[in-house]
Amino acid sequence: MVERLRTKADAATIPVVIGDMATATSPGEHSLVHLVYNTISNLLAQAEQVACFRNAARHLRPGGRFVIELEVPELRVLPPGQRAAVFATGLGYVGVDT
Repeated sequence: MVERLRTKADAATIPVVIGDMATATSPGEHSLVHLVYNTISNLLAQAEQVACFRNAARHLRPGGRFVIELEVPELRVLPPGQRAAVFATGLGYVGVDT
């Protein structure tokens, strides 16, 4: 992804830090830390998620914002006992919310 980004903008324009969102550091303070679409769900243990929140707080300037973007599946579509719902299908593909 970084290689592709570099075809559009150099490191001075858009700096990149590669690492784990719970431990990676970025120079300076920021007004926004944003976990894009469902990335918080990649941290499976509560302790990892807490570490991520702490890491975000370390990077925020006073008054900064921490935004977590997360889709919550429509649980009401699941009848009692059903643990998953298909949200998309295609040739060789089935997407399932669990």
